[in-house]
Amino acid sequence: MTRKKPETWDQKEVHTAKCCPHCEGKFKACRTAEDKPSYRERFIEDIVLERPETVLNEIRQYCGGGRKRVESAVTDAMPGDHIGLKVVNLTAVQHYLHGITVSRIVELLLKQQHGFAITGGALVKSWQRLAGLFQSEYDDIHNVCRRSGFDALLRRNQLENYGANALALLLLH
Repeated sequence: MTRKKPETWDQKEVHTAKCCPHCEGKFKACRTAEDKPSYRERFIEDIVLERPETVLNEIRQYCGGGRKRVESAVTDAMPGDHIGLKVVNLTAVQHYLHGITVSRIVELLLKQQHGFAITGGALVKSWQRLAGLFQSEYDDIHNVCRRSGFDALLRRNQLENYGANALALLLLH
């Protein structure tokens, strides 16, 4: 996802892990060619009650055992996403459960009410990522539900075509 890098941020977090998640080796500081500390900045924009909040995350360490740079997990956003989970969940519920169009969500809910600038395409991509996280669970549960009659509930709520998005929203609801 390509978003313009924010000029300011409200909060800064440094994410560190105790050990490498791949080999459980100890970390050393990442260094650049000029022998300066290396880090990667990841900005996450999310909605708070008053206005959008932008958080700068520094999340890179070096694993000597695996001889590679490793990034700690960020729990405020999905992997590879720059939009916070609050925005993704709130807008997915508005769209899939309440039937609000993407353009109205972007314009009225996010831009006018919260000052949060985002395109409809970026929002839909985030919903697809959310669905991807639930896809295998959705497939398993859907097979059980099909045999138990739960798929009738999905049809009754007009959610059968949304797949894992529907499951995610039912679990959030």
